[in-house]
Amino acid sequence: MMNKEITNEKNKNLIGKQFDYLTIIDVPFYKKTGKKEIRHRYVKVRCLCGKEKIIRFDFSPKDGYERSCGCKTIEKTIERSTTHGDHDSPLYFVWRSMKGRCYSTKYPNYIYYGAKNIRVYEDWHDYLKFKEWALGNGYQKGLHIHRKNSLKNYEPENCVFITGSENAKCVHRDRKRNLEILIEKLKLLEEEIKKINQENTNLKLELEIYKLLNESIKSMV
Repeated sequence: MMNKEITNEKNKNLIGKQFDYLTIIDVPFYKKTGKKEIRHRYVKVRCLCGKEKIIRFDFSPKDGYERSCGCKTIEKTIERSTTHGDHDSPLYFVWRSMKGRCYSTKYPNYIYYGAKNIRVYEDWHDYLKFKEWALGNGYQKGLHIHRKNSLKNYEPENCVFITGSENAKCVHRDRKRNLEILIEKLKLLEEEIKKINQENTNLKLELEIYKLLNESIKSMV
């Protein structure tokens, strides 16, 4: 029996959504499985490691059966069996926080990192490799890891260790700069809308919306 796609708008909007390690890349569909041919919902996803697979998707995304292609389970198993003895160390906390910001949708600052496709250098998924780099590149207890270019990933050539106060200033500066860039883009878009047709009611409404958005963003800077 052929698979039946779920074509309503709500399910189409799921494409691109990320849940833990998995990102939905196609419209969900139904198919019957087993001897009793029970109808279940499935969806095609891509894992952070790059592997694609089809998973069962009967409930809401948050209640899905799987959180990765299997690599997350392997990673956690390795972590549990690791005997480096650093689980309570400040550096281990730096490493866990860095990964959380980039890969966990439940992490408070995920919107500034993972949601913007900021990732962690592949070798640094191994704590001991990250520790080796950190100790050889200026890490001391109490320091924070900082990306010199906020648009690039956590990787050796883009990272340094700085104090908490320095890091806070850098984060504020970077977010302010990104907001200013967004404001400039909105201004350009506003001018384009004006050029197209000032008499068009829909465009006028759109223009007002962009003006309000622009002012709201300015108030955040």
